[in-house]
Amino acid sequence: MNAEADVAPDMLRVSIDAKATVKMGPFARGGKGRVAVKAADHDFQAEATVTPVGLFVPQTDEVFIVDLAVCRREAGSPSRVW
Repeated sequence: MNAEADVAPDMLRVSIDAKATVKMGPFARGGKGRVAVKAADHDFQAEATVTPVGLFVPQTDEVFIVDLAVCRREAGSPSRVW
């Protein structure tokens, strides 16, 4: 099937892969930074979650990486978009 898609002018072969969802927020992971930042004690209430997704096009050897963000908002607060 891949060989057929490679030679067909009306088909594009792609490979898609998603990685583990990551919580976004003021969390500490034991690293060092140049700016002092107060981290949360626990990561129970993430500001948002992000799922990294990669798209590979073998014919052109191109790679695209996007983040699919899911935002969380409190009732009555304005929505935020990442």
